[in-house]
Amino acid sequence: MPDAHEGSLPPEGSLPPEGSLPPEGSLPPEGSLPPEGSLPPEGSLPPEAERARGSAGRELVLMVAIGLLSLGVTWAVTVGLTEGAGLDERASYPIALVLASTLNFFACRHLIFEATDDGLGAQALRFASSIIGFRIAEFAVYAGVVSAGADYQVTLVAIAAVSFILKFLVAKFLVFRAAGAR
Repeated sequence: MPDAHEGSLPPEGSLPPEGSLPPEGSLPPEGSLPPEGSLPPEGSLPPEAERARGSAGRELVLMVAIGLLSLGVTWAVTVGLTEGAGLDERASYPIALVLASTLNFFACRHLIFEATDDGLGAQALRFASSIIGFRIAEFAVYAGVVSAGADYQVTLVAIAAVSFILKFLVAKFLVFRAAGAR
């Protein structure tokens, strides 16, 4: 029985009929295609996706900047109250945390995530409940490590560094995401 494709293939070494290939130069040069699974070129996505892709990097950079500012405020207030006012470092740190948390909320709302569509009270409640959880954990670790004899300034910086990534993710995906996405 003859093969169903027999006679339908061009003879070996022959070219396809003219006009069946794309014009020369219309295909990208070999090896110039992006690897499978890579991001499409900038400007090739719908506008919403382009904004989302660009905003993640921007948000992270701003979060780092505000985080460093917040760390500076926390450090300055803790050291100032401990060294200058003679307050025990376990008492001065929570005061500094309240000030830094307030700064962080308004920076996240207005600068980092630009999420002012949702009501101030609703966002403040979500932010406060997430931050209270973080701050309780941070303070418990801080108090335990400092009580064990570690330097309070080094401990403060180490705790801030470790909790940064988790706070960013919670803020981005739970606290400040678009109201309709919840």
